[in-house]
Amino acid sequence: MTLTERFLKSCSDEELKRLTKMTNGKKVAINSIELFQKFENLYTSDMRFLDILKSFEEISNNSAIKNFGIKPHPGSINNCMGRWFELLFFKFFNEFLSAYSTKDKLKEICKLPSAKDSKKFMDLFVERQKTLLKKINPSTSNPDFIILDNLTKSVYPVGLTWIEKFQNTSFFGNIDMQNIAAIISIKTSARPDRRYQQLYEANLVKAIALRFRKKVKFLSITLHENIKNEEVYYSPSIISIVQGGTLEPSIDKSATLDKISDIKQIIEIIFE
Repeated sequence: MTLTERFLKSCSDEELKRLTKMTNGKKVAINSIELFQKFENLYTSDMRFLDILKSFEEISNNSAIKNFGIKPHPGSINNCMGRWFELLFFKFFNEFLSAYSTKDKLKEICKLPSAKDSKKFMDLFVERQKTLLKKINPSTSNPDFIILDNLTKSVYPVGLTWIEKFQNTSFFGNIDMQNIAAIISIKTSARPDRRYQQLYEANLVKAIALRFRKKVKFLSITLHENIKNEEVYYSPSIISIVQGGTLEPSIDKSATLDKISDIKQIIEIIFE
């Protein structure tokens, strides 16, 4: 039995139909989060990311054909692939991270929204740090995730589920730079234009952190290995070039994930 068949076995025809909808522009779109949550109890750490994403695409096609006789718009599929990867990564990173966290030294993961949504990277920080950053006025896209360490209390409201944490942004304005252990940028595949976006994010984040005498690791995560990306990512950081000492890479680690359990290796890299 394929993974898609296993998922569909737990889904009635009516539930399957609810996973797609017709937009005002007469294009089939996917209810991506509803689809993800429908099969949430079936995910296991030995599953491969790409297998799950492929199954989601097949299920979306199945739903759309049942509803409208056509497949979803390719743009909708592409957008959903990225969102599903983010959801899988966040869900299991949050779960695995709990093993490394203690009561008085909490470790947490936060999902950053797009900078287009008015919440920008410098808005993350407590007022005294944000005031300094506003004088610099750095401009950058938001990385995907920040990893926090040595917290004395959670940055989230009490009692949130993991999916509510994924969608929550109440931590903006409450983050101390000293608590950021790492920044993570994840892509299903890093296109040539994307690799330089990540390089810029990494260099700017490290420069900002240095203002507060803090070192922050920057990791790039993808599902498809690309040698050209490696050449770009490990180019020396601008800070290390200017300082004139030992040259350090712009991106501390570039990793290609296969199985969900590989996330544990990322956590170990961050906190080694």
